[in-house]
Amino acid sequence: MYYLNTNTPFTLFQRTRNSEIYVDKKSIDPGSVQADRDEHAVYLHHQAEALWQADLKISEIDGFQRHLNQHNVIYIDFSRQPDGCASYGDYITDIQNNIKEDIKVAYLQVGERDYSSVSQMLRATGETFLFILDEWDSIFYKAFMGKQDKTQHLEFLKGLLKDQPYVDLAYMTGVLPVAKYTSGSELNMFREYSFMNDHVYEDYFGFLEEEVRDLCQKGGSLSYEELKFWYDGYCTSGGKSLFNPRSVCFALSEGVCLNFWTETGPMGEVKAVVDASKETLEATLAGDDERVAAILEETHDREIPFLDYNDENSLSCVITLCYLAARDRYIVEREAKSGKGYCDYLFLPKKSGSPAIILELKVGGGCEAALAQIKERNYAQKTRSHGCDGVLLVGISYDKEKRHQCRIEKIQ
Repeated sequence: MYYLNTNTPFTLFQRTRNSEIYVDKKSIDPGSVQADRDEHAVYLHHQAEALWQADLKISEIDGFQRHLNQHNVIYIDFSRQPDGCASYGDYITDIQNNIKEDIKVAYLQVGERDYSSVSQMLRATGETFLFILDEWDSIFYKAFMGKQDKTQHLEFLKGLLKDQPYVDLAYMTGVLPVAKYTSGSELNMFREYSFMNDHVYEDYFGFLEEEVRDLCQKGGSLSYEELKFWYDGYCTSGGKSLFNPRSVCFALSEGVCLNFWTETGPMGEVKAVVDASKETLEATLAGDDERVAAILEETHDREIPFLDYNDENSLSCVITLCYLAARDRYIVEREAKSGKGYCDYLFLPKKSGSPAIILELKVGGGCEAALAQIKERNYAQKTRSHGCDGVLLVGISYDKEKRHQCRIEKIQ
């Protein structure tokens, strides 16, 4: 079997569970996360239940025993490619063939005839499935992927999951927001949770303070204070410290704190970035477009490799870095649905009396074009119910000569 009810997730989990350093995260409050069974979301809250054991905290959840080993699971790691893969056609054909082969083996009556699609075969089984789709967007970074290929990938996922009776629940991970590559309806059944803007699962994106203290007490030569100095890089909405789990595990294993992530280091470096981002926000609020452009250009030159410089995703990374401090005062949404489309960045003030910020990027286009797009598509529509003191429209562009420009306007 390739994807259906395989031992792969179980084997990987057992390896993690039996490792010297392991943190059993607190069980999710069943009252706060219910499985949505309508058109708005399909998310898996009891994922890969065959993996869990009675001694884990997840076993405390009401319904754990009722669901344990009671569901078919289709687990696909989209980062895996077949040997010699040279096109999206090679890639997706291999995945489709593997799913079909699994169904034929598990459901002999289904394998007796030909079907035009994977979804048709799954419907023919008369059963339901849990889908765990890991790194759904990993193929987008391959050199052979064109715009049409990306569209086809979205269509494949839509055909597989959207409004299908065999989908019990689905859980999908990735780096890119789905909205960035859809026109609004292809995958709108998903509810997205991101590391930087989530209040439901934020405790699960890293190790909490008490968990790191427990690891230190179990043994090792490093103190909690040392780990906190190096790896306490984030904070939850409730003010709890959140540690980088990879770095903590490596440090405890090696007995020394080092830069286990490329280009990361002690919190002094992070503090410098945050302090610089405060200047970007203040310059934006003051309408100082020349200063904003200068900060962006300096950061872009310093942080982005030459070969990736003229790329809109690179500029988006620069924007995220330069406006880190804004998250203290604003709810920051990327690819936010508002008006007649999706604006690149929407900053909604957490407290009334401050202006909202709408930021649009243009690579090779002018700032005026960015501002015009904000107005024409009515991106300010979403800000009107938040008690904002006006809206700052920010158009940012740069050309192949690496010149950054910024224009800021305020509307009521």
